[in-house]
Amino acid sequence: MSTNAETIKKQRLNDLKVYDGYLKKQLEAGYAKKDDVKEYSIVKKQTANSGYIASYQLTKGGTAVGVDIDIPKDYFVKSASVGECSVENQPTTGLAVGDKYIDLVINTSDGGGTASHVYIAVKDMITAYTAGNGIEITGSSIAVKINSAKANGLSAGTAGLELAAATESSPGAMTAEMAKKLGGIEDGANRTTVDESLSLDSENPVQNKAVKTELDKKLTANDFEEITEADIIAAFAEV
Repeated sequence: MSTNAETIKKQRLNDLKVYDGYLKKQLEAGYAKKDDVKEYSIVKKQTANSGYIASYQLTKGGTAVGVDIDIPKDYFVKSASVGECSVENQPTTGLAVGDKYIDLVINTSDGGGTASHVYIAVKDMITAYTAGNGIEITGSSIAVKINSAKANGLSAGTAGLELAAATESSPGAMTAEMAKKLGGIEDGANRTTVDESLSLDSENPVQNKAVKTELDKKLTANDFEEITEADIIAAFAEV
């Protein structure tokens, strides 16, 4: 038994020597040694690429390979204010003198203290309206336009549009009383004008009191007392 064990042991040692020789030949044929394998690593650049908060490089044996890995900036609004353009196209193109604009100050989370401005023209954020039929615009006020020469009692106030009632001297709306009065006039009826005094030219009837007043001016009680029976007979005789 011992002889067989020794034989097997020698055989295994011989196999190891052969395998060792094989490995040496392979290494000599071009297989890389452990010391020859270059190390890969990711290194942060001291200065980030433009527009980014940080940039990283993949290196192989200390030499950069491939493209940079860029980390975007984390923007936030630091402040906002409203300004008015005093010089055309300043502080941004498209502004005219007097135009209002919003100035947004944008900062980044890197705490570097560098900030940028974003200008927004106010006129780009609103819709301009123009006056139309029945509408007038004065500054920021919009109102109903009323032709005062032909308003016929129509007006506009804080409560809204109003139409005044018509009078003898001014036009306007008809009231319920006016409508009732007109409803009581028959078709074809005419208005009768009665004069308050006698006239040689008027064709209108005269008030009873006006006639009496004029008669009283002509005849008195004394006038009747002076007429005698003979005067009456004589007057009729002449007829």
